[in-house]
Amino acid sequence: LRAVLQGSRFQAFAPLLSVYGAAAVAQPHPGVGPPRANLSSALPRQPGNVSNTSVAILLSGQVRTFAKIGCSFYANLVAPLHQDGYAVHLFVLAEEVPKQPHPRPGLQFLTKMPDLAGVHVRTTKRPPMPAGCIQAVTSVYDRRVLHMYKAKYVPEFLAQLLYKWQVDRMRREYERSSGVVFRWLVVARMDLVYPDALRSLRTLDPSVIHVPRCQGFGGINDKVIVCGAGGGGACDAYFGLYPDL
Repeated sequence: LRAVLQGSRFQAFAPLLSVYGAAAVAQPHPGVGPPRANLSSALPRQPGNVSNTSVAILLSGQVRTFAKIGCSFYANLVAPLHQDGYAVHLFVLAEEVPKQPHPRPGLQFLTKMPDLAGVHVRTTKRPPMPAGCIQAVTSVYDRRVLHMYKAKYVPEFLAQLLYKWQVDRMRREYERSSGVVFRWLVVARMDLVYPDALRSLRTLDPSVIHVPRCQGFGGINDKVIVCGAGGGGACDAYFGLYPDL
């Protein structure tokens, strides 16, 4: 995590989820070994002109609850961006979960959402997480989280990192094929209610990674992040956390 934080300035992204307290910088976890999964490094950013009017919203994980929170997602994320003159693209990596509700209702809500310039969806089944990686992360992870979620949390945490890396690859593949490089990236979740409108991106510094003021376990919260194309590589480091473990 230090590689992500060093050399970058973090500012609070206050309007979203404003009911939480201030975030604190997490301490790095030493001794986390490389995963044994057969994954290559993240795709390199391709040269090209940065579009001043394009925003990519990246969503990954389970879609089963999105139909319930989709109205707040549209009203307070998509609509403000569209009204501010941005072309908004959604990139969605949806996990298929056995014995759970099919993601189709949530995916239908996503694909029919107005004011979108593009919707790019893929589904995936969760691969088994490497046992050595699970053991290494468990040995250094916050004891309070592990006490709450028992042995299930670390594989879930690793899967979230994997999906974020993969959905960012979808965005990069689109950039390569279309020639568009997005000005802003918004990483959001499909299981959060969004009570407040997204602050105008025109008021934010694109060289800064913006995060919400909410964290109960003493670290940077990444439930929602906003970063510009001029982030100095910090966004790339964030999306590459899984293959770089």
